[in-house]
Amino acid sequence: MIDNWDTDEQKSKLIEEILDSFEDTKKAPVHPTNPALTPVEILHVLPDEILWGNHYSEVVFDTDPVADKDEKLNQFKLDSAVIKSMKSSTEETYLGYYTKNKRRRLTNNENDDEVKYSFVREYRYRPQTFDSSCPPPYFLVFHEDHVSYAPIKTRVQMQKCSESSRSTNHPDLSIKTQQNFTPFARAARNAQLHQLGEEEEEEVEEVDDDASI
Repeated sequence: MIDNWDTDEQKSKLIEEILDSFEDTKKAPVHPTNPALTPVEILHVLPDEILWGNHYSEVVFDTDPVADKDEKLNQFKLDSAVIKSMKSSTEETYLGYYTKNKRRRLTNNENDDEVKYSFVREYRYRPQTFDSSCPPPYFLVFHEDHVSYAPIKTRVQMQKCSESSRSTNHPDLSIKTQQNFTPFARAARNAQLHQLGEEEEEEVEEVDDDASI
């Protein structure tokens, strides 16, 4: 949303364009290069009320972080990977890339809601934030009857550390799933939801959070 308008005329013009866009959604969509095509299904695209309050980052690797010959295992590791901020002996900050071992079983001393992750490699990183000069990208979540979207707040460029600069101590991670939002996280989420134009504070349905280390 733009806070500072140059002129009232610009503001009125933008409001008019927004109102016209609602009328355009009532028309049948036309393919940009082949007008003869007709849509098989049309889904509404709406802001995601649950995910909007979270901070999501797009992570870009210089090479494939997992190179397992078993394609199914390779995809499993990519889907379940965890990135953790770490410090070397010289206090240099880097990111550790961990993957879940599909074949590992919990021992009697471990809880059923804990998952073990093993270290893969270290990465140097360069974060990039989005501002008014560089609008943030969005990601889409497809549901049965609609599509929702939420913004990506930062982009992180990842570069593998050289052999000489790597650390040696990388113990396994034990990650316990978090079932409910903390009061602080719920308050922050509700506050950000109001930025979408909510008239009243809505109670956010409790969902499983991804994980907490």
